Amino acid sequence: VVIDCTIGFSIDVSAQTNRWGDLDDSGQVNLEDLIILLLGYAGDYPVVPLLAVDLLPCEGNGFIDLDDLLAILEAFAGEAYSVFCPVPCP
Repeated sequence: VVIDCTIGFSIDVSAQTNRWGDLDDSGQVNLEDLIILLLGYAGDYPVVPLLAVDLLPCEGNGFIDLDDLLAILEAFAGEAYSVFCPVPCP
């Protein structure tokens, strides 16, 4: 998706996605999601691919690091994706 903020108007769009940080698609961020991320940190991706576990930076950096761990802990605490990756247009 490419967003062009120069056109002067916004189009109403909606999409259904999983909750940010919900790596196992259970509908909530829980201990299992943290375990999946820790397995990814160790280089093991048995449940989900690297791309799904690489939460930060928003566009991904190709590896699991402390930022991803802190992000999933924040997601577990209820922080939304938009806190970390804001939408570029008002």
